[in-house]
Amino acid sequence: MFSLLVIAIGHTAESKALSTDGQESPSTSSATEKSVPARLSLSERLSSRFMEAFDADRKQLAEQVQPIDVPYALVRGTFHFHSHFSHDSIGTLEEIVLAAKATGTQIIGLTEHPSRAVDVVAENVKGWHDGVYFLAGTESKNQLHWPGHEAEAELRFVCHPEEVPTFDLTLYEGMEIYNTHSDVKDEPISALIVAMLLNLSTVQEHPEAAFCSFFDYPQDFLARFDRLTAHTRFAGIAGNDSHQNQRLKLVAHADGSIEAFDGTNEQVWKAEGLKAKLLMAALGQSNPPAEKKILANVQLDPYETSMRHVGTFLQLKNGQAINEHSVREALRQGRAILGFELIAPLPAVGFWV
Repeated sequence: MFSLLVIAIGHTAESKALSTDGQESPSTSSATEKSVPARLSLSERLSSRFMEAFDADRKQLAEQVQPIDVPYALVRGTFHFHSHFSHDSIGTLEEIVLAAKATGTQIIGLTEHPSRAVDVVAENVKGWHDGVYFLAGTESKNQLHWPGHEAEAELRFVCHPEEVPTFDLTLYEGMEIYNTHSDVKDEPISALIVAMLLNLSTVQEHPEAAFCSFFDYPQDFLARFDRLTAHTRFAGIAGNDSHQNQRLKLVAHADGSIEAFDGTNEQVWKAEGLKAKLLMAALGQSNPPAEKKILANVQLDPYETSMRHVGTFLQLKNGQAINEHSVREALRQGRAILGFELIAPLPAVGFWV
């Protein structure tokens, strides 16, 4: 049985994880870090046997969720999110809103890559739009930045912390304690593509289970976060890092080679020789085509799937309405939990004083 992973965050206590000037000190001990079981191979994780068992367990977990009443309901948010304003996404506002409504997401923190051609904050959607509340911000130099808006102060969160050996905590409200892109980066791109192609029908039949196949417990992120929050308040959020750009488009060429392209039509992988020949055969193409031919074209990260994968659930103080003040205050104070709802729906939980 796969267990539902819910991460509760936001602590205050004593620690030696920080130096006296507010700089994070590197950890020298991992005694409190839990060991994790060995991973299955990519082919095993994407096999029909595993995917079917995964979906069966997800269904059983969902049936066990019991609704309860809590004084202040948690509000589902998605943070670290890209649209067509970013160079590596072509997603539209309409697609984002549809995904938000399908997943029960009420708040979206947009974080576009800065552009010389357009002010991605000034031109982006802010506040309420079609029933969804938006924060407009950027992702740059390993930080998520939502500039001040409506008399509310700016927010800065460390993103992709695996790329940041140390940082000054006084400059940030918090950090990502999970990031979808960081999670998948440990999968060799060539092995990942080959495993997906060899199990293509299963990936198409079980798209959400396939998306979860790369999920790892964020042990390093959480161990680091625990050290930091033992000393002071420091908020933690999930980085969905949604782009809707991971499309596996496989093209066979007359010279016998195969190329893989992503959702922005950028080449991400190429195979030649025997490897390409074997893959073509596995996909029903016994010989190289007379001219370029698309063998597969599968969207791997639709907004709805990447949004449902993990949510940052905010507890707005005293059940306040969603607005610029209440959302930023909850983020700044770390009143949040993370729920991985591709595994199972988050039960009605909460915390209050």
